[in-house]
Amino acid sequence: MAAISKRALHCEGVLTGAGWTTATCEAAARALAKDFSPLSDMRASAAYRLQVAQNLLRKFHLESAGVLGAAPSRLYEFTRIPA
Repeated sequence: MAAISKRALHCEGVLTGAGWTTATCEAAARALAKDFSPLSDMRASAAYRLQVAQNLLRKFHLESAGVLGAAPSRLYEFTRIPA
């Protein structure tokens, strides 16, 4: 969504210390809207870019929960990374 990488601090805040559930994933996906303000251009609208980012998080949740096929290969734990 941008030329420079940026941490999703609101999203991290939702995930830190929370169980990796569908409800937590949805709350984290909503929090991405507070972290990013994508631009619209001729390739994609801002709403589309945000939705793609949210859907990538949802896909990760399904993959890590083993819903999309193979069992998860590791346990994911969210911890706060120093700023």
